[in-house]
Amino acid sequence: MTDATNKTEDAGRLVENLLGFIDDSPSPWHVAATVSNLLQNHGFTQLHETERWQLQPHSKYFVIRDDAAIIAFTSGNLNAIENCRLRIIGSHVDSPTIRITHSPEKTTSGVTRLSAEVYGGPILPTFYDRDLGIAGRVIYKDDNGDLASGLYRSQTALVRIPSLAIHMNREVNEKGLIMDKQAQMPPILAVADGTQATSPKLQEYIAAELQLQPEQIISWELNLFDTQKGVIYGTEKEFFATSRIDNLGSVHASVISLIKASEQQSNDICIAAMFDHEEIGSVSTTGADGTFLQDLIARITGAADTETKQQLFAKSTIVSCDMAHAYNPAYAEAHNSDHPIHVNRGVAIKINANKRYITDAKTEAAFINICHKAAIPWQRYIHRANLPCGSTIGSATAANLGIKSLDIGNPIWSMHSIRESAGVMDHLYLVEALTEFYTTDDSALCE
Repeated sequence: MTDATNKTEDAGRLVENLLGFIDDSPSPWHVAATVSNLLQNHGFTQLHETERWQLQPHSKYFVIRDDAAIIAFTSGNLNAIENCRLRIIGSHVDSPTIRITHSPEKTTSGVTRLSAEVYGGPILPTFYDRDLGIAGRVIYKDDNGDLASGLYRSQTALVRIPSLAIHMNREVNEKGLIMDKQAQMPPILAVADGTQATSPKLQEYIAAELQLQPEQIISWELNLFDTQKGVIYGTEKEFFATSRIDNLGSVHASVISLIKASEQQSNDICIAAMFDHEEIGSVSTTGADGTFLQDLIARITGAADTETKQQLFAKSTIVSCDMAHAYNPAYAEAHNSDHPIHVNRGVAIKINANKRYITDAKTEAAFINICHKAAIPWQRYIHRANLPCGSTIGSATAANLGIKSLDIGNPIWSMHSIRESAGVMDHLYLVEALTEFYTTDDSALCE
């Protein structure tokens, strides 16, 4: 068996693990719970922001803020902060979707639908005609009358957004499928007897599944998700498709890389920061433009003086890890023909002159050096000059911390569709690159 065959098999197993990870994580709050379980299974200890921390050198920890954002880290040599670096990988746990509002049920002509709201920038027509479940967190009163938070995930598909038949929409194939956010987006829940809903059917259903009384439920944050599981496909099993590759592919890669790096006793402080609300601007207590990462670093380095902390920041690096747009031959005009990126050809370094991507020449060179050391391919992604590009957490974390940063990501097709797809080998390349970032000697990093 050749080394190439071994690597292909390793990539296949890793992506199978990724698909399971994504299937277990239909909402940001489920992502945090899934990551928490994975970390605890590998010896990481959970900390709580409301408690005093007694950190030990060369130990493994994680902390969750507001049930969704999660940061894991290895503490390095805390007794000699002046000799440490911060090696930080940032990603985000949220994905574009449709959220269910409070008191959501409305009945028209005997059909009950759920009031809904767009979260982020999903490709809305891809939600048509899918078997949709409902997942998120529920706030309820426990038996003592205290407020408690719990995860909810429907065990089956509960709702559907049916498209209009072509007999009533004859120009759909010429003009495209359009979804009006107010009139057409609300999913169908049930067929009612009258013109008004007689009881809160969804609340009753969720309460029964959580073994609660309906009146115990006070509020919720719920989103729709596609119940179809992820698959590996292609004649060579070289591609995979599932929901929320953006950005759970990066979350999974950063956690796996941190776990691998934790097996070595590094003097540096290695951090995997997974934020919420990137898809809506990152401005929140759990977003990258909030204080979560700064607060955590302050507590890790609390014993060091200001001068030592400033030296630490000057030596450190942040890798913002999000997805990139793979070349789609059906829409060649949408891509920069000078810088196309392809699936299964390596991690993309994302560059933008206006700092929508935070990469600069030094951090670009450092990451190329890391890829060379890990013997993995890499690509450059530059958006079309006449199209505005997206943004990531990179600019927010770089500006807030003053730490040199770069943006990278794996190429995917159909970003923000309910069903995205990517290359199997690329996920392995990403894990290998991030592991090398955590473990490489200092000479590979620019100062």
